[in-house]
Amino acid sequence: MTEPKILIADEPTSDLDIEATKEVMDLLKKINEKGTTVLVVTHELDTFKNMVKRSILCQRDIRRWEKL
Repeated sequence: MTEPKILIADEPTSDLDIEATKEVMDLLKKINEKGTTVLVVTHELDTFKNMVKRSILCQRDIRRWEKL
C-alpha cells in the first residue's frame, strides 16, 4: 500500500510513554499532510485536541460535531 485514501487508527497512543506518543502523533500528522484522511478513535482527547482539523465526539449515544 503506497498512498491510502484513509487510515483508521484505533487507540494509537494507548499505553505509550510521552516520547512514543509524540512520535506516533508526528507520524499521523505527516501522513495527513500527504493527503490521507486519518481517522483516530481514542479516549485521550487531550493528546489530540491541538492537532485535529475537525472531530466527532461520541458520548452516551449523543453524536455531534465539535471542535476541540
